[in-house]
Amino acid sequence: MVVSDADYRASLLARGLPEAGADLFLGLFAASRQGQFTPVDPTLGRLLGRPTTALADFLKTTIAPAG
Repeated sequence: MVVSDADYRASLLARGLPEAGADLFLGLFAASRQGQFTPVDPTLGRLLGRPTTALADFLKTTIAPAG
């Protein structure tokens, strides 16, 4: 199910989240939809001394399909 930004914000406010918090979450989700978290910085891999694993790949190998 896809929820509009306005409906999502309203649901956060209805749960008691302050307006600033609702706007923060809404901004994070908007940035994610725009791909702003897509670029990968190689620093983590260098610090770990091994290649990093994408979250989607980790979840595919860790979580069994439902059913």
